[in-house]
Amino acid sequence: MGYDSRIDYWIINVVEKTLRTIFINSSSLLLSMAKYKVELDEKTCIGCMACTAACENFVPNGSKAKVVKAIIEQSELKSNRDAEEGCPVQAINVKKIEE
Repeated sequence: MGYDSRIDYWIINVVEKTLRTIFINSSSLLLSMAKYKVELDEKTCIGCMACTAACENFVPNGSKAKVVKAIIEQSELKSNRDAEEGCPVQAINVKKIEE
């Protein structure tokens, strides 16, 4: 094996290992993307609309609020938690979906 062949072999190995690492890391990232379920107890809701002010996932529905999207991504968690914490009657529940 000549000098150029060894360099080519080394480059191919480095690229292959790098691509394998990227694939494994991106697969792990996709698997770790948590999802959450957002529930609103309409019987408990008093229609104060604090949730609609805190999060765009809640909209008015007559005299009460409703959830627009019941399953949310990690990126949407903070605003939905803000709505949950701001509800004066604890009508909102945000919980992680176990996979």
